[in-house]
Amino acid sequence: MARVLPYQGGMLRIVHETDSKSRLVLVLEGWLEAESLAVLAQEVQNVRTSESRFVVDVSRVSYVDRRAIEFLRDLQQDGIRLIGASDVLEKLMGD
Repeated sequence: MARVLPYQGGMLRIVHETDSKSRLVLVLEGWLEAESLAVLAQEVQNVRTSESRFVVDVSRVSYVDRRAIEFLRDLQQDGIRLIGASDVLEKLMGD
């Protein structure tokens, strides 16, 4: 299942996949900006209520703004594992 979220400035696509450990993987593709965070937060909440094990794959994210970095940090602090972060994104999230 994929949800494409078009908005001015870019697009975010959220794809549901299953990995080799039978976990749900929310794959984020495209631009992760403040304008898309409400829909992404709702998607994460929906998954939390239906799946006990899931991760968020950010390897296909091509752009993040400051608010998106804060959002990703919040996800990690809530115990959600992020996978596939580039070195640049890891550094930005660590600052």
